[in-house]
Amino acid sequence: MGSKIGSCQKRRKPISGLSGQTEAVNITYAQVRSCPTGNRYCQEDKMIMKNGVNALTALAVLVGLTVPAIAQERKKVPDFSYSEGVKRGDCKIAFRSTDGVTMVDFGLGIMDSVFSVEVLRNGWDIVDDKDPDTRDMPLTLTFQNGQTTSSELGGYRNGFYQGVWGLWHGKDSNPVLSQRGLESLMEATSATVSFDDEDIAEVNLGPKGFAANKLLDCAIAEREKRSQ
Repeated sequence: MGSKIGSCQKRRKPISGLSGQTEAVNITYAQVRSCPTGNRYCQEDKMIMKNGVNALTALAVLVGLTVPAIAQERKKVPDFSYSEGVKRGDCKIAFRSTDGVTMVDFGLGIMDSVFSVEVLRNGWDIVDDKDPDTRDMPLTLTFQNGQTTSSELGGYRNGFYQGVWGLWHGKDSNPVLSQRGLESLMEATSATVSFDDEDIAEVNLGPKGFAANKLLDCAIAEREKRSQ
């Protein structure tokens, strides 16, 4: 289950013992800090996040969030399991909910930087008698630190798996909405997913920054491949 999270450079420092002591990411924007003495993974760096709506494009969303981490902290993290990959033009990381059945699937568009979430289960009656063309039911994430973020679009997914989905911005929307969703995920270690005023899943996300960094690393790598 070992993986990697963000460090002060593009190179990643391996996490050891994800179910116990872990190295977690602490992203700080618009600040300059010095890394701990002797930490060869860190160097002083200037973090600047520009959120100007007029200047923001889908590319800027992705680039703006790939700031290096400048501090690390030791945390006890609950056990969690995840899978990752690329699907339909999105980088994906999926976590199993605490109920052991439901999957919470986070996504980041490789070219359009759309932040998305799907909550899926096999044989879920949440979709019974629901219109699969619905797009106006937002999905909300509430994180362990009290932060919340809601999708601009949302609806029902019915197929081999059933569930709900949310997109943080659409084709004609401002990509800053996806940026803010991903910023919230960067600070998260767990989340509760709610839809239609009901909590439908609780999920452990690993160390702070783990899920968001996975999505960003994947999107950067995939863009580089496609630009060759």
